[in-house]
Amino acid sequence: MEFSEIEPEELPLSSNMDAAVQEKCQQVLAERNKALPAQSGKKSGKDLNQDDIQIVDRLYLQKNFKALSETAQKID
Repeated sequence: MEFSEIEPEELPLSSNMDAAVQEKCQQVLAERNKALPAQSGKKSGKDLNQDDIQIVDRLYLQKNFKALSETAQKID
């Protein structure tokens, strides 16, 4: 395995450190965003039941729970 030498970057004074860190973060994010595909207008992966809430009995959470109807028992 061959290693290449890394040249250290010269760090700014502490008063400019926050600005330097922010600038470097923006560079990294911009580079990462280049690799992302352009988003289309459609939301094909959205779950239609994502925000549904149901209040259930504690028995529902047990693995041996049996629903009142056969069709409700088969729901995944």
